[in-house]
Amino acid sequence: MEVVYVAHYLFGDLAASITTRQLVKALVKLGFEVTLIANDVKRGSLKLPKGVKVDTVIKLHPKLLNVPLIKVLRRTLFYIPLFLHLLGRSKGASLILVQHHNFHLATFTAALASKILRRPLIVKVHDLIPSSPSPHPLRKFYEEKLMYILNRLALRHARLVMVPSPELKFLANHYFNLRNVAVVPNAVEIENFKCLEEESCELLFVGNTKGRGLDKLILALPRIAREVPEVKVTIIGPSPDKRELLKLALKLGVADRVGFLGPLPHEEIPKLIAKAKVAIGPLLPTPYTYGAVPRKVLEYMACCKPVVAFKGTVSKELLVDGTTGVTVSGVDELALAVIKLLKDDELRRNLGLKAKEVVMERYSFKALLRSLAKCLISISKAQTKHYPQVPPV
Repeated sequence: MEVVYVAHYLFGDLAASITTRQLVKALVKLGFEVTLIANDVKRGSLKLPKGVKVDTVIKLHPKLLNVPLIKVLRRTLFYIPLFLHLLGRSKGASLILVQHHNFHLATFTAALASKILRRPLIVKVHDLIPSSPSPHPLRKFYEEKLMYILNRLALRHARLVMVPSPELKFLANHYFNLRNVAVVPNAVEIENFKCLEEESCELLFVGNTKGRGLDKLILALPRIAREVPEVKVTIIGPSPDKRELLKLALKLGVADRVGFLGPLPHEEIPKLIAKAKVAIGPLLPTPYTYGAVPRKVLEYMACCKPVVAFKGTVSKELLVDGTTGVTVSGVDELALAVIKLLKDDELRRNLGLKAKEVVMERYSFKALLRSLAKCLISISKAQTKHYPQVPPV
């Protein structure tokens, strides 16, 4: 049986692409043939299972991907040729699966093809509430109004909507009035993440800094440094607001304590996490972060690191305050939490070990495999006998 999987992009080291790779790996493990369809596929870094087909509909030069007009086209009009390709490719497929984000037309495109071809649609949700960071009225209308209407239609058409947390299931039930919702965890490949001995008094943040509230960490840093003079902050990932963050650090006299390593290959991340003492999660709660299960937080916890994040930025099932990490509400609380963790070796160790335990139990690849198999079988009980049996996990 064949699954056609629609993705907005496939760039190897991006969190969404890693999620796609794990879902594809799980589908193959369950006995499905998988065809991936996307625009702008960076094939070399995907590391997909053998036999997975990848169809690139539109491929642009990497330098064009950050051009504002191209970004708009990729989210909208470029889905017309992808839709036409999807219609042809999905005729022999058993189902269509799409990874959902609020800002592009992948989900609506997949739903339209599903409706025409009468193929069941599964939507893997990352976030649900449309939220625009732009003050521009046209962009806000597109991202918060138009996309809400189109995505609501698509999600209601789906045979199944998979969300990563109970909070997002509640949101799907009440905000979109959906009943076809199941919690399927984001997963981390546990074997790639080790609990090693700390090597430095380091606070580590992994991911894109834009819209993550890193200014709050910089604001807390002078107070932290007074209590723990050897403290450093390391930031790994794209930093479009690097200039603003450095300007703030210079103003506060802590610029020498902040290091930007830029984007790194994903395989290098685990050993860098393992060296740090405390991991920093998202520090800016928004509608986008409600019930989120960020990959960075899963990977921190898989390395036995206590995580500090703002309330409302991580699912409460994953980041349990005082058990797997610490949640805070402001700069002062952030500073106090970090100081306490840096000074208390036993507290760090206990939180880290419990964090690892939670990830192994609920967010491992085996947990994903079990949940996905259950969802696929539940799509149609009349077709249950045609679905592959779940292998021992």
